[in-house]
Amino acid sequence: MKMHIIGTGTATVSKYINTSCVFEEDDQLFLVDGTGGSDILRAFDTMNLNWKKLHYAFLSHEHTDHFLGMICVIRTIAELLELEEYEGDFYLYGNDVVLEKVLHVCRIILKKRSQAFLESRIKFVLVKDHERKHILNY
Repeated sequence: MKMHIIGTGTATVSKYINTSCVFEEDDQLFLVDGTGGSDILRAFDTMNLNWKKLHYAFLSHEHTDHFLGMICVIRTIAELLELEEYEGDFYLYGNDVVLEKVLHVCRIILKKRSQAFLESRIKFVLVKDHERKHILNY
């Protein structure tokens, strides 16, 4: 398994702070938190990470340096779905508060065509305290 450190939403990775990373295994990507905005798009390009291989993500909480980039991720996945260039579904894991907020923001800012994929191909998976989920090969 590889781990790609993306960094924080407001700066690059530092000795003490890095809020986002991507795990890569068997040609699949798992994103942990989304940075503070569109920097996630640049990071994927810079690191040569393929959006079409990203099918899993976890959003730990709704602070902007974790949350805003996930909105960009969902928009990107929705656009690939619109173009029929994305196979399978995208799963966002998180607690009830963060999932509700992501869904609310997506319904406000995504195009109607993109919104059609919310909850059908872009799935929101609740993870409760102390619950375990099988993701990738773990």
